[in-house]
Amino acid sequence: MRKIIYVAVSFLTISCFNEPKKDTSEISDEKVIKSSDLNSVSNVKDYEYIGKPNNGLRLVVINDKHGFIDEYDNLVINLNYDAAWDFNNGLARVYKRYSSTGSYPYIFKWGYINTEGKEVIPLIYESAMPFKNGIAEVELDGKVFYINEKGEKVMNY
Repeated sequence: MRKIIYVAVSFLTISCFNEPKKDTSEISDEKVIKSSDLNSVSNVKDYEYIGKPNNGLRLVVINDKHGFIDEYDNLVINLNYDAAWDFNNGLARVYKRYSSTGSYPYIFKWGYINTEGKEVIPLIYESAMPFKNGIAEVELDGKVFYINEKGEKVMNY
C-alpha cells in the first residue's frame, strides 16, 4: 500500500512540474505580460491566481511566478519565486528553480520568507515542509532534519 501511495504521489509531482506551457500565440499583445514587467502589474485582473487572505497578504501568480499582494492589491512581495505557499507561523515556503547540468533539467532551492518578503531562512534546501509547532522538516545534501523558525537545526529526522 505504501508503495502504491509513493508511486501515485511521485507521478503527481512529476506531472505538475512537467505541465506544458500555455499557448499564448492567440492572445493579443495587450494581455501578455513580459517577464521584465512582472513586478509592475497594476491591475489585479492580470493575475492568473489570487489566493485567500493569509497574514494580511494574498498569494498571486502570473506567468508562473509567485509573489504576494496586500489588502489594497499592492504588490508587496515581488514575483520572484517559481513557487510559494501561504504563510504559516509568519513564514512562507518558497523555491526558485535553477538550470542543472545533471540528469534532471532543473534543481530547486527551497527556503522561507517573512511577511515583509525577506528571505529569513535562505533558499538552500532540496525540500522544505511548512512549520508546525515551531519546527519544519527540510532536506539538505540528502539529509533530512528539522529546523526552527531561525533556520537552526534542532533535531535529526
